[in-house]
Amino acid sequence: MKKIVYILLLALLLTACGKEKTQEPTVTTDPTTAPTTATAMAEVDKFQKFIKDNWWYWRALGCTFEKPEDVSAEFFFYMGLSAEDEKTFNTTITVEEQAALDDIYLQKYGKEPPTVGSTIKLPVEAMNKALSILDITVEDIEIPSHWLYYDKTDAYYFWVSDAYGVVGWKVTEVEKGTNGIEKVYWETSQSHWNTATEEFYLNGVKMVMTLQEKPDGSYLVLSNLPVEPVGPVTADDFTQFFKDEYWYKRALGCTFEKPEDISLRFYFYTGIGEHGHNDYKYFTSEEQAFLAKAYKDKYGREEYTMATRLPVKKIEKALSILGVTLEDVEIPESWVYYDKTDAYYFWVSDAYGVDSWKVTKVENGTNGIVKVYWEGPQRHLNTATNKFYREDYPRMVMTLQKKPDGRIFVLSNLPVNNTR
Repeated sequence: MKKIVYILLLALLLTACGKEKTQEPTVTTDPTTAPTTATAMAEVDKFQKFIKDNWWYWRALGCTFEKPEDVSAEFFFYMGLSAEDEKTFNTTITVEEQAALDDIYLQKYGKEPPTVGSTIKLPVEAMNKALSILDITVEDIEIPSHWLYYDKTDAYYFWVSDAYGVVGWKVTEVEKGTNGIEKVYWETSQSHWNTATEEFYLNGVKMVMTLQEKPDGSYLVLSNLPVEPVGPVTADDFTQFFKDEYWYKRALGCTFEKPEDISLRFYFYTGIGEHGHNDYKYFTSEEQAFLAKAYKDKYGREEYTMATRLPVKKIEKALSILGVTLEDVEIPESWVYYDKTDAYYFWVSDAYGVDSWKVTKVENGTNGIVKVYWEGPQRHLNTATNKFYREDYPRMVMTLQKKPDGRIFVLSNLPVNNTR
């Protein structure tokens, strides 16, 4: 990993000064100022050291989650157990155990397990101990599909050839609330992976981890989220916003008057970016057999390209910026559903999306309504009619609604001459 440089931002309190009525007036420092500053700095130093010295709190720092049960098991346990945990729990893989894993992997993927990288073993008891800082157990989290479970050891296994975790981070501020709640603000200037949305913050990010102190002095981790920015305002702001936010950019390529009218075919045309797991090597043998049959039943011939997988949970998350769910929209005829994976699949060998566009004007209305006018130097497909606009350079307007909590919903995306 690259060495990351961070800047520790501390708020300096102004010292209050007063004058004594003496022949030579002297400036004296308010005695309450220094302790307040020292206390703030002490809290920052305390949590910097606390998280650094406690493996699982550091692991939670690298995960983005609004509720403990939403923590990504894949990234929380990406590097296995801590050295201290390994002393307590047996993570040695026996010959018999490896043979069983080989067989399980072969049945699931139709080939031998990876020979490069490390085999990570996670006994369920050890996982529950780690998850106790979130006040949850293995039963509360989603187990990654590529993990294997072996009942005789009551453990999960997976293979990695790299590492994941935040390094060089700095706590910048600590905010104390009621009921033992403490908000620990931290930041990084290095690119950071959002494990909830699967996006990279290329220029760093400011985060806040919410903790709750228990009567015994230990802490529960309640959430770890980006500090919400004010949001885009100018045309340049929105141009960058659409470039950085994948699903808003996908919505630019769709024509719709109401969120529920959006074309799922074009919105999800390039998939959902499953962190590299949208590949046949991660499809089970049973899954591949289902897809081969489904395609032949649907089109009367063999598959000409690999399928794109859209897990329902990922679809719902992508639709959340529109304020709708799968129940509100029309499923494309070209999609097929597989209940054993709770996912939809479709086949394409090309791509679709808008390119070389720019935001030209922004209008702010009432109730958080924002109209973003944009255009591009190319012909544009009207996904509502499946026909190209007559104009070579169509002018469009996307209507958004900003919410007080920082969320931004997409309400419509229409040609300018169609707006009311």
